[in-house]
Amino acid sequence: MTIDSPDLEPSENYAALDKFRPMQRLLDDRDILSISPPRHVFRRLRRDRRRIYRRYAAEFRRDAVAVTRQRLKLLAAASDWEDLRPALSTAATHAATWAGFHGAWLLHGLHIGPAAAIVRYLLSACDTPRAAVRAGI
Repeated sequence: MTIDSPDLEPSENYAALDKFRPMQRLLDDRDILSISPPRHVFRRLRRDRRRIYRRYAAEFRRDAVAVTRQRLKLLAAASDWEDLRPALSTAATHAATWAGFHGAWLLHGLHIGPAAAIVRYLLSACDTPRAAVRAGI
């Protein structure tokens, strides 16, 4: 399990989220442009990076769905419906983050907006509840 799994220690949850950090660089064309490639090379590199980015987004979705499914099964097995609200809140956060990943991908494809900054924000927002847990809040 990854992302926000109840079966993992907090430090393992943070490491699981770190596997999505490369997404920030994949939508940043500055490093490609710094080598001044020919137009056809730039297009190919950009297309390849966008394809990799979509794979990361799909992996995030798979992890989020698996974690949500497992958490709901645990709640149902224990009949502990008081914890349903936080579980659904986490699921909604994951869904909004996944949708945001696709929004950033779309903006990058249209050459508008700072897509890499949007991804950076989404990942930090997804990490914020973990920071509160670490601080004991």
